[in-house]
Amino acid sequence: MALDQELSRCLKAGLKALTRAERQALVSIWRYPNIPVKILPTMVGDEPGGSVWLRVGMLAKTKLWDRMPRRIKFEFQRPRRKPFYSGLLVNLSTVEDKRRERWTVFELRPEAVKALQDLEVIGRSRRKPSSDYRPLDEAEVQQVPAGFSAPAETKRINRAIIARKGQAPFRRALLDAYDGRCAVTGCTEINVLEAAHIVGHRSCGRYEVANGLLLRADWHTLFDLGLWAVHPKWGTIEVSPDIAQEYQKFDGRPLRAPNDTKLAPGSDALEKRYKRFQRLLRG
Repeated sequence: MALDQELSRCLKAGLKALTRAERQALVSIWRYPNIPVKILPTMVGDEPGGSVWLRVGMLAKTKLWDRMPRRIKFEFQRPRRKPFYSGLLVNLSTVEDKRRERWTVFELRPEAVKALQDLEVIGRSRRKPSSDYRPLDEAEVQQVPAGFSAPAETKRINRAIIARKGQAPFRRALLDAYDGRCAVTGCTEINVLEAAHIVGHRSCGRYEVANGLLLRADWHTLFDLGLWAVHPKWGTIEVSPDIAQEYQKFDGRPLRAPNDTKLAPGSDALEKRYKRFQRLLRG
C-alpha cells in the first residue's frame, strides 16, 4: 500500500524544528529496532525509563496534532477518549524477553520514516532487529476480561480471537500487505483488524493475500453478511442502503490497495462477491 502522502507532508512540516531530546528519541527508535522503548535510553548512555515514550507523545501532541487534517485525527481519536498522539509517529508491538517478561516496542510509521529521512534526521540504513526479544502474536497479549478465570479462560478467549481474526500466517501477510490499515477505513488499531476471505475458505477460497482483505471487525462482519462489496472493475466500495448512515459515507470510495499491486484482490474473487451482493440487494 502506498504511503499516506498527506500524513507524511504534515509530519515533515511539524518535524522541522526538533529539540535535541526529541531528535535523540526518534533516532534511537530508528537505530535500535526491536528494543523495548523503556530500554532505548540505555543505547545512548542514559538510565532506562519512560523518557522516549514521553518525548514522542509530547512531540506529537504539541507540534504535530494541530497540523493534522480531520481525517487523520479521526483515525487516532476514539469516541469519548483522548487522542493517541504517539500513533502519529509510531506503531506499538509487544515483545517477550528470555525471562518471559513483556515489553512495549516502538516502530516508526512509514510516513514518519519518510519525513525524517527527507529532513536528514535519520539515515537509510539501520541495525538488524535485536534477537534478545521475541515478538508476540497479537492473540498472545490479549487480557482476560474481568470475571473470567485464567489460564483456561485465557486459552479459550485466545482461540476465539485467532479463529475470528483469521489464521495467523494469513493475517500477518495481510497486515504486511496493507501496512496494518483497514482496506476500507484506514483504521490502524491492530486489535480490531481481521483477515477476511473474499471467496470463503469453504467455497474453495485460499489463504492467499489476493483472496483476502484486512478489515476492521465491523466491516468484516458486514462483508460476510453481504452488506457491501467491491466493484470488480472500478475497485470502488458499494454499500447496501439497509445499513447505518455511518457506513453509507464510504459508498463510492476506492478500496485501499496493498503495497504490492501483485497482491491486490483478484478480479474473479471480487466478481463472485459482487454478484452475491447484487443478489441480496434484489432480495
